Amino acid sequence: MPVVGSSAYNTAGQITSLVRSLLNDSQGNLFTDTLLLPYLNSAYRKVQRAMGNAGGGGFIQDDVLLVVTAVAGQDASLQVSLSDASAPQDTQIRLRYLKAYPDFTDATSPVLVRNAQEALAYATAALAGWARGSPLAEKWDDAASDAIEDLVVAAVRREQQSSRRRRPFSARSGYTPF
Repeated sequence: MPVVGSSAYNTAGQITSLVRSLLNDSQGNLFTDTLLLPYLNSAYRKVQRAMGNAGGGGFIQDDVLLVVTAVAGQDASLQVSLSDASAPQDTQIRLRYLKAYPDFTDATSPVLVRNAQEALAYATAALAGWARGSPLAEKWDDAASDAIEDLVVAAVRREQQSSRRRRPFSARSGYTPF
């Protein structure tokens, strides 16, 4: 018997299938994956922002160490700025940033936010229905808000289980009084 691969992550196609059911187009005559994908991406970004704003884990990437290589021909006594266009003499920097998951490109793209099926489907149905003038768009938007709130509450509850300690002020670097 062959081994069937599985994943704990849903796919964009599973979400769009649920959206079509919500919009009474289960056959996909009007709402195809291609038509729903921009709405689904918008809903996906909305869910990520809500969870990130609530401090949900996985969206803050910390302690990424990068080495910025030296720029040839620059005088070391000159002051240079670190930007995407220029770099100082060899410097290692620590980067902390907010990350976002990539947009969906097709129906096989994985949904990297677990248990977000209903939130994404309701928000996508609201956006697609709103664009077509559906009177149910507001109800789907309310359902999406409730589902997103449930995701946020679950993420906050998970974060409350881990202990946090502030770094002492003396350990913070980068501040130089004038």
